[in-house]
Amino acid sequence: MIAINLTFFLQSKESIYGTVDYIDSIIGKFKNFGEHKVYPFISPYAPTLDPGSIAFEEPAKYGYVVLHRTLEEHYNAFNKLSWKDFFNYRTENLSPDDIIDLTYDTAVKLSHIKRKHNMVNDEYVKNMERQVEISRDVMKKVAQISMMNINDNEQEINLMRAEINESMKPLIYKNKELNWPRSRKSLNVYVLNILGKILRRL
Repeated sequence: MIAINLTFFLQSKESIYGTVDYIDSIIGKFKNFGEHKVYPFISPYAPTLDPGSIAFEEPAKYGYVVLHRTLEEHYNAFNKLSWKDFFNYRTENLSPDDIIDLTYDTAVKLSHIKRKHNMVNDEYVKNMERQVEISRDVMKKVAQISMMNINDNEQEINLMRAEINESMKPLIYKNKELNWPRSRKSLNVYVLNILGKILRRL
């Protein structure tokens, strides 16, 4: 199987959409080689540049702008409600908001391409569209909640719990393709790993 793993790096919005079209053409060229010989997926590098990595230490050289550098800045970011606030970087061409919008757009576009080449069924495409719709809606509500006082936040979050849990389902990949930490415990482990890297730099 050939896996096409493409991430948003120095790309612009236009080049990312062009990449999706290129994926379509690549699948078409290999479609006679059997089912799932080529399996594409596209994603952002999210949500953090690893502290201590070359890109984190020399962001301008690699097209990044680092938004959070200190332990306190990362801690405060991970305490926020929306995953867009977890980002500790932007690129020369894309803000965190841009990256998230492109993540959702390309997830849907890629699902239609996979359906076109009989890699998935109609149900897969409908589920993808529904999950993206829910996620966009939840992000808007979370942004509104973040501007309320803490007591209102807690009440609203409890009312939205079912929608938030739904949006936490893998949007771009099947479970076998990517296992993002979905539970609070696994997310805490991920955050601790990031914070550990920052501490080792001190």
